[in-house]
Amino acid sequence: MSLKAFFHLIAFEITTGYGLYPGRALRLIAWLWVLAIFVYVWPIHRSLWWLDSPGVYRIWSKDRIEVSGGTVQLAKAEEVERLCARGWRTITWAAYFSLLSAFHIGFREFNVGTWISRIQAREYTLRATGWVRVVSGLQSLLSVYLLAIWALTYFGWPFQ
Repeated sequence: MSLKAFFHLIAFEITTGYGLYPGRALRLIAWLWVLAIFVYVWPIHRSLWWLDSPGVYRIWSKDRIEVSGGTVQLAKAEEVERLCARGWRTITWAAYFSLLSAFHIGFREFNVGTWISRIQAREYTLRATGWVRVVSGLQSLLSVYLLAIWALTYFGWPFQ
């Protein structure tokens, strides 16, 4: 099998069957999201003494609004904390981070990941370091490709 044939198999045949199955790309995004959950569970589940290892961090913005004791004010400083959870909380954090990673795509104001993060009750961002960041970036790239190939094959005829 030549390199060109291999590329066509991976990029077009597996993803949408050359336009015959556009919904397959959306199913692949969903499967990628679920698979990434299992990858992200491990660094979130690790205990605090592994602080120098790669992980997922919650960053509280210094511009966030804090309500305490009946007063409303802006936070004084930015805070960073490592996500460490046990049990179901680990899976929910991993699923949420995977969802943000999958949809961290957009252009200027049109950014689906930002829209999802605005649903949160409190104002923070999730960021990763090390290999977790690499996996998150790959998930974002694959998701944007799959979403683009779905849109092209569902609303157009790119293979005709």
